[in-house]
Amino acid sequence: MQQEGLKPRVTSWNVIISGCVDNGYFEDALDLFSEMLRFPHNPNDVTIVSILPACASLKALKLGKTIHGYAIKSDLYRNICVDGSLVDMYSKCGRNDYTEKVFIEIETKNTAVWNKMIAAYVNTGEREAALGLLKSMQNDGLKPDEITYNTLLARCARNGKKNEAYALLSDMTRIDMKLNIVSFNVLISGFQQYGLSRKALRLF
Repeated sequence: MQQEGLKPRVTSWNVIISGCVDNGYFEDALDLFSEMLRFPHNPNDVTIVSILPACASLKALKLGKTIHGYAIKSDLYRNICVDGSLVDMYSKCGRNDYTEKVFIEIETKNTAVWNKMIAAYVNTGEREAALGLLKSMQNDGLKPDEITYNTLLARCARNGKKNEAYALLSDMTRIDMKLNIVSFNVLISGFQQYGLSRKALRLF
């Protein structure tokens, strides 16, 4: 496009950056983002949501924080998709302190954002905090989905917490959520990792 003397629009940049990230070309995506900044068209919320997963995958915390700063200055920070991507980025960069700060400042949280914060605690082994968020989420009037429960089931199973895992399954049944193959797979895998092979076989 540039070779033809055409200046790419924001939507064009977003498509190619997103495509690079989706296919695992994270460094290429970051290079494209840097090149995009040389043009008069400013990155928008879609750009930020597209590029933050590249920062997360490369553990590029410094760049992620810079993009966070840009989002604030450009008044993109209160966009739920941007906020959710920031939660995910900081979590995958191992900075739950920043993750919590962004999460707390989100005024209207959707299920996806709650799931990202729960996953952040699960990934750092903070099982009680993750379970506490499930209750807070429900108290906030939101209904957990399969992702919420499967994330928690995986952590409970990997820690050998059979009773807590079965309580979560009971919760899913109580709210008329159908148990799916993913739920059983995370339990079987988690129990096996903990050494509860018989429990895993019974579920199988």
